[in-house]
Amino acid sequence: MAQPPPFDWRPPYAFLPGQTPEHEGPELAVIRATVDAVSTDRLTTTAAWTFGLDFLRDRYFWEAHEVLEAVWLALPPNSAERVLCQGLIQLANAGLKQVMQRDPAAARLRQIARDRIAEGVARGGLERLGLDLLDIAEFWQVVEHSK
Repeated sequence: MAQPPPFDWRPPYAFLPGQTPEHEGPELAVIRATVDAVSTDRLTTTAAWTFGLDFLRDRYFWEAHEVLEAVWLALPPNSAERVLCQGLIQLANAGLKQVMQRDPAAARLRQIARDRIAEGVARGGLERLGLDLLDIAEFWQVVEHSK
């Protein structure tokens, strides 16, 4: 398996569907693949999880969705962690739609994200994913201040 890029790597620009060319190179696929040989209790140690959260913080919303989806798919069905991860993915989608000036879609996705994150938090997903409420607040701030 190819090694993921250094943790400070970022694509040359945040991809916007229909507005920018898709990224070339294997980096995102390599990052996604880091979940393949890891047990579900170690998913938060993968490059996919780390890059996904960092991409979200750095406003690489499409990229965050791409790599967090690999983590989401590897989490146990109906688990608090999977629900919370899905909420983060929807929050990244909301940020993407907001940057693309698709405000009704962004508002709908923010509500889905809010519901999924609240459920995941209520069921104990934060601690098991190594997050806290300050992390969640930071992600919301990033999305809400993206245009």
